[in-house]
Amino acid sequence: MKRTILILALIAAASAAVFAYNDNPLRVSDSEYIALMDIARVNNMSERTFTRSGVIRRYGNHVEGLNLKRMNITRLPGSISRLTYLERLDVSDNRISELPTEIGRLNRLEYLDVSYNRLRHLPGAVRNLRYLRTLLAEHNDLMDLPYSFDDLRNLTTLNLRNNNITSLPSGFDRLGSLRDLDVRGNRFYKDPWPVFDRMRNLRDVKCDFRRPPKRDDRRPGTVPPPPKRDPYGRPLPPRR
Repeated sequence: MKRTILILALIAAASAAVFAYNDNPLRVSDSEYIALMDIARVNNMSERTFTRSGVIRRYGNHVEGLNLKRMNITRLPGSISRLTYLERLDVSDNRISELPTEIGRLNRLEYLDVSYNRLRHLPGAVRNLRYLRTLLAEHNDLMDLPYSFDDLRNLTTLNLRNNNITSLPSGFDRLGSLRDLDVRGNRFYKDPWPVFDRMRNLRDVKCDFRRPPKRDDRRPGTVPPPPKRDPYGRPLPPRR
């Protein structure tokens, strides 16, 4: 009994640091912090622990933010989708290799951080996150982006730095709200800049794919012609 009380006390003390965002503190109770911390630490977020803990039943319609950063998690249970009021989810800096398809049911999610994990693919269900504004997925092993990724029409910030992406999905330029994009450290085999140029609201693009020099408008595909010179090698003045 004493050991249980001590463990809960330690979890409560750590919860204030773990379950908080600097710009948007979580509006949940201390008992919620304790319960969520307990789930994350016991059995590595197993489906059974998460579902039977009673947290979903007691707090499923209250939790607006969940921070599970650096908790040595290898998987997320599909039943996390039952946290129906979740707006912010941070599972960065773990060992997750796959996200559950049920994540697409988090209809209120606006912020998702899955960076510094071992993801090779994002589930196609992410296209259902219609209110998602920020997606951080840098430092993974992503090889591509899911089909219909352009359904994320409210997405404003996308970080895909240091992955293994070789090309952008069809319709990527239809992400009309996207303003900040980082795709450095990927393996594009085709120049992505023409796609970015079609995105009118895109303000900040970080891409290390070497952009080809602009062609001369007067003679497409060629370098500007050398200036005309007189018999003595002096440049001729331009005609008026």
